[in-house]
Amino acid sequence: MSSGAHRGTPFDFEDPQYERRPYDPWTAYGQPKSAGVLFAVGACRWAGDGITADALNPGFILTRLQRHLAEDTMRAGLIDSDGNLTPPLLLLRRPPDGTGCTAR
Repeated sequence: MSSGAHRGTPFDFEDPQYERRPYDPWTAYGQPKSAGVLFAVGACRWAGDGITADALNPGFILTRLQRHLAEDTMRAGLIDSDGNLTPPLLLLRRPPDGTGCTAR
């Protein structure tokens, strides 16, 4: 499963576990998304053997993952000053809807 986070977060093959660079939660979230996309692209070499892989992006899903975001991060574009979701986030899907994505 992927997300739009892979677009801005290349996979760091030299230090995937943050042993030699500062930890960043956004990069830590996006990096495995990039790894999944890279795996799906690389798996194309097995298509002749009948093996396929897909990377799916279900869109923005409103999950409990957001509870781990700091309030200042939320206020930087996710919620307004009254604590309401900002317009782009009003388009968030609920988890049951996000699990309904399919590969075609």
